[in-house]
Amino acid sequence: MINVRQIRQLYQLPDIQAINIIGQFLDAFLFIYLIQNFFEPKQKEYRSRKSWATEGTLFAFLLFLTDWVTKNNFYAYVVIMLVFPFIYACIFFEGKIQIKALVCLIFFTMVYSQENLVTYISYYLSDNWYLDMGLWRMLFIVRRIVFKGILYLEVKVLMIDVMRARTKVMNGYWYFMAGVCVIDYTIVTYVLRHSINDKTALTQGLILSVFCNLVPIACYYMVSLIIKIGEINQVTVAQKTWIQMQEQYLEQMEEMQQTIRQFRHDYTTHLFCIDTLVLDQNYEELHRYLEQLHQTPMEELAVIPYTVNNSLNLLLNQKRKMAEKYGIDFEVNAEIDNPSEHGEKVQIYDLNILVSNLCDNAIEAAAKVDKGKVSLHMMRKKAYLKIEIENSTDGNVLQKNPEFETTKMNREFHGLGIQIIKNIVRRYDGMYETAATQHCLKTSIMLMNE
Repeated sequence: MINVRQIRQLYQLPDIQAINIIGQFLDAFLFIYLIQNFFEPKQKEYRSRKSWATEGTLFAFLLFLTDWVTKNNFYAYVVIMLVFPFIYACIFFEGKIQIKALVCLIFFTMVYSQENLVTYISYYLSDNWYLDMGLWRMLFIVRRIVFKGILYLEVKVLMIDVMRARTKVMNGYWYFMAGVCVIDYTIVTYVLRHSINDKTALTQGLILSVFCNLVPIACYYMVSLIIKIGEINQVTVAQKTWIQMQEQYLEQMEEMQQTIRQFRHDYTTHLFCIDTLVLDQNYEELHRYLEQLHQTPMEELAVIPYTVNNSLNLLLNQKRKMAEKYGIDFEVNAEIDNPSEHGEKVQIYDLNILVSNLCDNAIEAAAKVDKGKVSLHMMRKKAYLKIEIENSTDGNVLQKNPEFETTKMNREFHGLGIQIIKNIVRRYDGMYETAATQHCLKTSIMLMNE
C-alpha cells in the first residue's frame, strides 16, 4: 500500500521511471506535433518528420533532465513545458506571438487537466489516502501513456484540422479558450489541494474534475461546428453564384449559336439582296444593309461535340479555350449519355459544376508547368458515372499541399472548388480519390448514377 499524497519517492523505482520517461516523450512529441501542424513554418524543412523527431527528442530530454535535476519538481516541469515550445514556435514558425503563447498555454492545461483527473481518481479509490501499489501503477500508466491518445485526438480533430486555417480571424477565440483552460487549471488545483477523506466530498470533486476536462472539449466542438456550418453555407452560396454565372454564359452561347444558325440559313437570301442592290447601283442602301449584317456575329463558334449534351459541350469548349491561352494541351474523352434523356440520377447542372471545378483546378496547376497537359475522361461504369482528370504539376502536390489549400489572397473567397466537388460527391454517394507523382496529379471520382 502507498500514500497517494506522498508518491514522489516512487518516481525513483525503475518501472515507474520508465513509464514516466515514455510519458515525457509523448508530451514532447505531441507538443511539437501541435506546433508544426498549427503554425506555418518559415521554411518547409521545419515541418518534416526529421525535424519532428529531432525537436521532439530534444524536448523530451529537457523534460527528463528537469525531473532528474529537480527531483520531479512540478513547477520546474511546468516552466519547461511552456517555455521550450513557445521559443520553438517563435523561432521557426510564422504567426502572432500572442497566439503562440495562448496555444502553448491551452495545450499545457489540457495535459494538466487530464493527468490530474487520474490523480483525483486515485484519491477517490484510496482508503484513508492509501492505495494498492498495483492499482496505482495501472492508474499511472493511464495518466502518463493512455490519456495521450485521447489528447492526440483532441489536438488533431479540434485544434489542428478545424482551427488552423482560421487563426487569422479567430484571435478572440483563442483568448477565450485560454481563459477557460486557466479557470479549469485553477479549479482542478484547488480541488486537489482541498480534498478531504470523505466519499461525498471526493465524489463531488471527481465530478468537478471530469467537468473541467469536458468544458474545453465542448467549447472546441461548438466553435468547430459553427465554423463547419459557416463553411458549408459559404460553399453553398459560392455554388449558387457559380450556377447563375454559368447559366448566363451558356444562355449567351446558345443564343449566339442560334443567331449564327439563322444567319447561315438566310445566307443565300442576303447574297441575293446584295446582288440586287449592286445591279441597281443603290450603294447608299447597300451600305446600310451591310451595316446591319455587321451587327450579326460572323465568327463561327468551333464547338467540339464531346458529348450529346449541348450545355456540357459548351462548358468543355470554354475550358479548352482557357487552357489554350496558357499553352496547355487539353484532351477530353467523354462516353456518357444525356442525363435528361435517360433518367439518370446525376443531374446535368451538378455534372457541369463538378467538371468545371475539376477543370479549373487542373488548368491552374498545369499553367505553372511548361507544356502542361490536362486529360479528362468521363464514362459510365455499371451503376456509376466515372470521372478522371489528370494534370501536369510542378511537384508532388499531395506532399507539398495535401489539403489543397489555396495560395491566393482572400482565402475566404477562393479555394472552395475542392469543397464544392466533395459536396457533390457526397450527394451522389460517390467516391473521391487523388494520386500524385512528381509530375502529375490524378483525381478519380465515382458518382452513383442509378
